[in-house]
Amino acid sequence: MTLSSGSGVVAGPGRWILVPIIVVFTMSAISGCASVKEAVTFDRTLAYDQIIDMVNTQASKVQTFSAEGSLSINSPRMAQTAGFEVHVRRPDSVKIVVSGPFGITVGEALFTKDRFVAYSPLQNTLYNGNTSVSTGFMGTIDVPPAVVLDALTGVRNFDAPKTHPDSFYVTRSFYIAKFSTPKGWSTYTVDPVSGHIVEVERNSNDNKTTEWRETYSYTKNENNEWQPVTTEIDIPAKKLHISIDYSAVHYNRPLPSLFIAYPNDAERVTIE
Repeated sequence: MTLSSGSGVVAGPGRWILVPIIVVFTMSAISGCASVKEAVTFDRTLAYDQIIDMVNTQASKVQTFSAEGSLSINSPRMAQTAGFEVHVRRPDSVKIVVSGPFGITVGEALFTKDRFVAYSPLQNTLYNGNTSVSTGFMGTIDVPPAVVLDALTGVRNFDAPKTHPDSFYVTRSFYIAKFSTPKGWSTYTVDPVSGHIVEVERNSNDNKTTEWRETYSYTKNENNEWQPVTTEIDIPAKKLHISIDYSAVHYNRPLPSLFIAYPNDAERVTIE
């Protein structure tokens, strides 16, 4: 990502993660349907590597993603909902436009793996900085970049596809896989109907508590493709709940230019 000499920002390579700018935009704004579960008999003899391959192969087919919908953030400090438009070019470029009442744009943000740039028209302020993992998701917790990208596109991957799970089993309705690291463990729930991960829970070894929980729901579109309906992220320690509800979704279509325009007199704020 590079800053032009006063007129805008262009996406480029790098290591990104979402930062508190989206909260700023959402607070500036004033102010789904459920997926249909099919009755199904699924193969309970599949090995864990077959399940992982099924999920990740499906997710890898998504090269570009565009969507519209609403973004809600609820915590003890705020409860706000705003409209959003997102364009994703995998693996590392994301543009988000947040809108308030009557479709008025209250903020635009562009993220890559290394940098982010965001502009608030209401404040005439340009934010830019390093989007390293240490920044933390929403300024609260070190959620990996893959979580944010997958949350926006509604297509969750396994974080460690080449690692043998510590446990793998089949319930009445789902496949369950658990992976451990020195810092904690993650439990993945896979829906055999859609072939997608529908829940991820990350727990810490330090205090044996849930660091965050992701849930995803899907429905079939007119092309018989599974598309996201809702994405939710909970961070219990912060009593923070983030909900993304999709009203329109498009996969693998040409994207508009990932570019943010801003006036030369915009105030500049650096977040590192």
